[in-house]
Amino acid sequence: MAKVVQLTIPEQFKELAQPSKPWRHIGFYGGRSSGKSTTVALLLLVKAMEKSLRILCCREIQNSIADSVHKLMSDLISEHRFGGWTVTENAIKHCNGSEIIFKGVHNNAQSIKSTEGIDICFVEEAQSISQESIDILIPTVRKAGSYFVWCWNPLTENDPVWTTIARNPDERTYVRKVNSSDIEQLLSPEIIHEREKMRRDNPDMFAHVWLGQPLTSKTGSVFGNQLARAEMEGR
Repeated sequence: MAKVVQLTIPEQFKELAQPSKPWRHIGFYGGRSSGKSTTVALLLLVKAMEKSLRILCCREIQNSIADSVHKLMSDLISEHRFGGWTVTENAIKHCNGSEIIFKGVHNNAQSIKSTEGIDICFVEEAQSISQESIDILIPTVRKAGSYFVWCWNPLTENDPVWTTIARNPDERTYVRKVNSSDIEQLLSPEIIHEREKMRRDNPDMFAHVWLGQPLTSKTGSVFGNQLARAEMEGR
């Protein structure tokens, strides 16, 4: 008999855990330390244990497997003692046939386009995803019932993930803002200290870093341009 897994999931992620309708796009955005990547990765592992799924985890630039959520998922498997998983260098597989693969999209169009049978596409650090990459991904994930999960910390109001997916969501798009205050009980004292220090010392940057507000000229155009450029270059 399969082991029953019981987990406590923050309410903000209930539409991924138990969707109220067949969403095509599920997006979570907000400030730092809000548990977005960890909670999504955990829920995808659980879904892959419940039935055979092929999950693509991608980001704009992945120079090596270390740039992906491979280690995060591997650590979650160990932490929660999930059985049936085999962790290899470039993939994670379950004994029920589920497979989780990891790819960068930038300069990798042919490999992405040839990736067949994807049930779920998890786009991490989606603030860095380019419009070109979005245009490659969406028609690639075309299996009946397939969907995307987008997670991001906003950079600017012109981030392609915002303008294409989140700004004007249609009837099959769910978008939820999640900040660290939503999972306060899960934060370490160190994170809370750094957050409150920035709240006091630099309210404008606090709004960007911790509340997920897009960068504007008010938060410093030089910093904003440098950060945007670094994100797009995968730094």
